Amino acid sequence: MDFDEFREFGHASIEFLINYLSGIRERDVLPTTTPYAVINQLPKEIPEQPDHWREVLKDLENIILPGLTHWQSPYFNAFFPSSSSAGSIIGELLIAGIGVLGFSWNVKSANRKRYRNIVSEMDAKEFREFGKAAVDFIADYLENIRDDEVLPNVEPGYLLDLLPTEMPEEPESWREVLGDINRVIKPGITHWQSPNMHAYYPTSTSYPSIVGEMLASGFGIIGFSWICSPACTELEVVVMDWLAKFLKLPQHFQHASDGPGGGVIQGSASEAVLVAVLAAREQAVVSYRESHPEVSESEVRGRLVAYSSDQSNSCIEKAGVLAAMPIRLLPAGEDFVLRGETLRQAIQEDVTAGRIPVICIATLGTTGTCAYDDIETLSAVCEEFKVWLHVDAAYAGGAFALDECSDLRKGLDRVDSLNFNLHKFMLVNFDCSAMWLRDANKVVDSFNVDRIYLKHKHEGQSQIPDFRHWQIPLGRRFRALKVWITFRTLGAEGLRNHVRQHIELAKQFEQLVVKDSRFEMVAPRALGLVCFRPKGGNEITTQLLQRLMDRKKIYMVKAEHAGRQFLRFVVCGMGTKESDIEFAWTEIESQLTGLQEEQSLLARKSGNMADLTQHFQIHLTTENATHEKSHYKLASRRSLYNARVFQADHTGDQQHHSPDLEAARQNARIVVIGAGLAGLSAAQHLLSHGFRRTVILEATDRYGGRINTQRFGDTYCELGAKWVKIDGSQDSMYELLRNTEGLGKQIRQPERPTYVQVEQEGGHIKPAMVELIDTLFRQLCRGFKLSDRFKTGRDFHSLDNVMNYFRTESDRIIGASFPQPEDQVAAREIFQSLFKEFGSILGCCLEYVNIEHITKCPVQQEQRPLYVPTGLDNVVDDLIQQLDKEQVQIGKPVGQIQWTPAPQKSVGCLDGSLYSADHIICTLPLGVLKSFAGVLFRPTLPLDKMMAIRNLGFGNPLKIYLSYKKPIKRWLKSNLRPLGTLVNPILDQQAERNWTQQVVEISQVPSSQHVLEVHVGGGYYEEIEKLPDDKLLEQITGLLRRCISNHLVPYPQELLRSNWSTSACYLGGRPYFSTSSSARDVQRLAAPLGERSPSLLFAGDATSLKGFGTIDAARSSGIREAQRIIDFYLNCKHCL
Repeated sequence: MDFDEFREFGHASIEFLINYLSGIRERDVLPTTTPYAVINQLPKEIPEQPDHWREVLKDLENIILPGLTHWQSPYFNAFFPSSSSAGSIIGELLIAGIGVLGFSWNVKSANRKRYRNIVSEMDAKEFREFGKAAVDFIADYLENIRDDEVLPNVEPGYLLDLLPTEMPEEPESWREVLGDINRVIKPGITHWQSPNMHAYYPTSTSYPSIVGEMLASGFGIIGFSWICSPACTELEVVVMDWLAKFLKLPQHFQHASDGPGGGVIQGSASEAVLVAVLAAREQAVVSYRESHPEVSESEVRGRLVAYSSDQSNSCIEKAGVLAAMPIRLLPAGEDFVLRGETLRQAIQEDVTAGRIPVICIATLGTTGTCAYDDIETLSAVCEEFKVWLHVDAAYAGGAFALDECSDLRKGLDRVDSLNFNLHKFMLVNFDCSAMWLRDANKVVDSFNVDRIYLKHKHEGQSQIPDFRHWQIPLGRRFRALKVWITFRTLGAEGLRNHVRQHIELAKQFEQLVVKDSRFEMVAPRALGLVCFRPKGGNEITTQLLQRLMDRKKIYMVKAEHAGRQFLRFVVCGMGTKESDIEFAWTEIESQLTGLQEEQSLLARKSGNMADLTQHFQIHLTTENATHEKSHYKLASRRSLYNARVFQADHTGDQQHHSPDLEAARQNARIVVIGAGLAGLSAAQHLLSHGFRRTVILEATDRYGGRINTQRFGDTYCELGAKWVKIDGSQDSMYELLRNTEGLGKQIRQPERPTYVQVEQEGGHIKPAMVELIDTLFRQLCRGFKLSDRFKTGRDFHSLDNVMNYFRTESDRIIGASFPQPEDQVAAREIFQSLFKEFGSILGCCLEYVNIEHITKCPVQQEQRPLYVPTGLDNVVDDLIQQLDKEQVQIGKPVGQIQWTPAPQKSVGCLDGSLYSADHIICTLPLGVLKSFAGVLFRPTLPLDKMMAIRNLGFGNPLKIYLSYKKPIKRWLKSNLRPLGTLVNPILDQQAERNWTQQVVEISQVPSSQHVLEVHVGGGYYEEIEKLPDDKLLEQITGLLRRCISNHLVPYPQELLRSNWSTSACYLGGRPYFSTSSSARDVQRLAAPLGERSPSLLFAGDATSLKGFGTIDAARSSGIREAQRIIDFYLNCKHCL
């Protein structure tokens, strides 16, 4: 049954209930039927093929309704009221649809605590609207359940703050109630029906079962005796015999057998086990006293003892507590199985000690490992000692129906009772547990407590049971109705296929575990359960599970045996598919990878700078030789520790206790690492607030960081950041440029390019198509939401990165917007060009980029950026002029950052100089942090910050400039966008040959007549940086000639290109959200460190969510951290 069928069935059932309740006065309150009337009209087995829901409703009208006692009739005056209402009926519908099992932090109860039943205030019209809206709510919830993380993101007590302390005095609109369920209740629900739920065992539901729950609630009967609703009792007899036959249980468990056996529906396995324990206890007391009348009943009860496995469910221990009878948990074997010999030994010990053995509760499908106790050997021992044998098959019982699992049924012909949860494998929602008794009289004799008001004229005149004697409570829900509807609409074949699917999916997961050498199986796979663990100690298993729980993508629990902890992976949820298993495995193995990397990071010794020193010796020397810049003087490790101390006078942390706040600020020693825009902005802000003892340490011989303006040809070229966002905020780059003398009139926006089909020797694309696709692409980026990927009906797990999202969405848009095949080809190439543009901005393959990057960082052109002809370094120069000359130290690559007071906070450089500090602002590029954070900082950075550095991506944007002798306009009439097949550099092994296919745009620098800029997307940046000049010029000239169909395009005179990827002091150029990172990593990276004061602060374009990855983010983050220090001293005023 799919979502649409459920809606039809649900809406029809609402109408059925309205007609029933509206016409209830016209019905006799008591049925006129006789015993067996319902049983005789129904088939003897579950239909093999499913029946249509319309047939089910028809039989409900013709067979079930005549057998109901109408408890909601105004003429029903027996007992006390058993009220129902529209609100209550819909509540049951919603609970069944959401399908939670609240045995720990019970969120479901919140619904009932909040809303009182609306009785007379809701009429049939409102009920129809409310009911159909609730059906649609459930259908939408289950259809989109993959949208939600499986675990709720709330804290204990969250609901108390959202709900009033008393029930409302006046009734509320059902629309308000349904809205609050979505707003208040749903956020606190663990999504048990999610395919990403892999904890415990399945708590299944299905659409027919949900409808059955609603109908049973609508009838509102309490079936504790036959006369209270014959259909309730007789339908239960029918479905329990159906189920016994379906599971191929021994015939003596059927009501239709000649013996005293039969089945009953209990609420849960816990109830079934308790019934068996209590009945066995009472039988044992009576039996022992018959042979030993001299022993008092109290003495007998004090000597009773029961048995089970140490692998059994906790409900068995609880049954012993409630029955006031100790239960010995016997040790299972190494294979987790309890055998007869172990039981025999325990019984013999107890008999020798004068104790009386009562019952053994065996398990088929233990909670921890789904092990199967040896029923054949256990039954032989129980028969020998006259001990009741109960089998708890709560999970594994569903597999009895499969011929390939026939071994599970061995020995069941010798047990006294067994139970099986229909809400695990049979697609019937909780609560619904089947229990069969070999001799039901033993339970009836133990539980029979009659009153005159409970008797009826048919009592004792037939074999129809009064099920109140088979259970703990008196009242009984009409659970058989949802079982009957589910079995009818799914059929025996559908039920068997469901069980087999769970088994096959578990096999798929088992194969993934076995293939990964980092994991080990703890027990053989059993049905839908796989027990495994990462190799190593228990702490690794615990840490891995905690990481999974924190991420809330999947939900698992762990178990323990013989001191070894392990993870349980169970196939659960509705509609679980192979892709869900792959998603879960990817989550598990990637988190183990992260955990192992964390452990590796923590294992590294801080202060070991050999790798760092070697890095600078190799790379800086090469760069200096190439660019004819000054060499850096590198000190040995020994000289660093013996270096002279810069600003060695020790005012230290004690300065904060100075009675003079102004003096404290003036004495504060602040070291800023890096003279990029973040560092310069921080220093300038501090100086403007009186912090004069601020020094900037810059590794290279220039200022500006990613702002790198070079004079080239007849203009200025930007090797780093180029565009400026229009932003009127006080500290933005835009405002800095406006305040810089002479720039105001020269700022202008870039021209639009011409799209050229390279394979067609310069064929142009129509501007109208380009304009349309460009608009569609911007809308695609602006309108992205995580839920979009589900509403289109695509597989949930296929869109884990930006490229997958772009490709999937563009294919959908192209198919809808361009019917002609030739237009589709052109449209796809334009989209691919836009993808490459996005990649060129980030400097990486979009396969590496998290989808969240789109929501947090809009497409650059969408921000209407501006081009600055005279160069962005004017801003840098302006900031430098505001600083004292001695405050900026160039050629100072940092080798060690001591950020705690012991012995004192300081920054050591590789030339041997050492700078004492009270506060350190680190603006090192993310690429340097990724490579050397483990050795730069003493002590090692906290784990969450190290993981943030590891998780965030760092791309390598590439800039190539070509200078020509004669004006370019002679042969280039407009900027060009070459179109062609999008190459995946992750897979491509011929980078040098194919990199030109990743060229995004060839454009004339707006302020020049002779210089072209080449933008490159994809992931070839490092390879291109290393290409020889002549080879690069040859390949780019060949591309230009093909684009404009002019083989006379000249070779450039000069070449200028960036080297962010290979530069020793950057190792990349721009941060991005990788597929393993999120906005939370930015916040973790930006968090300051220090106990009493902000000792170590972090700034830079990777530390600000606003403008993440831009020079605006770099500037604002520098000011942010400077202000943090300023605020610290302002707040110190209160303690002076």
